[in-house]
Amino acid sequence: MADKNQARWVSFWNKLSAHGEPLELYDQIKKRYSEPHRAYHTMEHIAACLDEFGQARDIASDPLAIELGIWYHDLVYNVEAKNNEERSADALVEAATRTSLSSALVMQAVRLIMATKHDGNQRNIDDQLIADIDLAILGKQREIYCKYARDIRKEYSSVSDKDYTAGRAGTLGSFANRPRIYFTDYFRSKYEARARQNLENEIEELLVGSARSNLTGRRL
Repeated sequence: MADKNQARWVSFWNKLSAHGEPLELYDQIKKRYSEPHRAYHTMEHIAACLDEFGQARDIASDPLAIELGIWYHDLVYNVEAKNNEERSADALVEAATRTSLSSALVMQAVRLIMATKHDGNQRNIDDQLIADIDLAILGKQREIYCKYARDIRKEYSSVSDKDYTAGRAGTLGSFANRPRIYFTDYFRSKYEARARQNLENEIEELLVGSARSNLTGRRL
């Protein structure tokens, strides 16, 4: 079966007019996104982000930097670490030393990777766009969102239900409490309403499940 993502990467590489072997880099990228502890942060997530970007490309100031940032933004993913974005950016810089990628493009992409920390420090339209693309899953149809939620739980399988509920509800609440989840008008009109409903539903399910667990525990 043909690898659609591989074809996408080669096409992107050709847009950059870069030297070096694109398939060697792609194999390295694919290997990272295929690590066994991943359930959501996989090549499927990258493909979904590229699909979203394809529909919003006209908004971008530097579309090549955004596309490069998408490919690398979750390259390093460890649920116990707080510096995954930094390490993913470092991996891009390291890869760039073995290619002819321009340093200006790489530095732009590094900044965009950091925008996917979702810490509210999105300074310009490209920062905002890549952050919105990364969060597009929040506004998907119910069945897609529920699969995403289950996959995130799988990635945190080593975490107890109690700790996961507290952490996950806190993360979702931080998005729900924003004046607007999406920075760009395009993504806001497309996903904001459904994202708020999805967040509300999952937070409620987490808290109800936690309450039931506590009640059961007291009865034992």
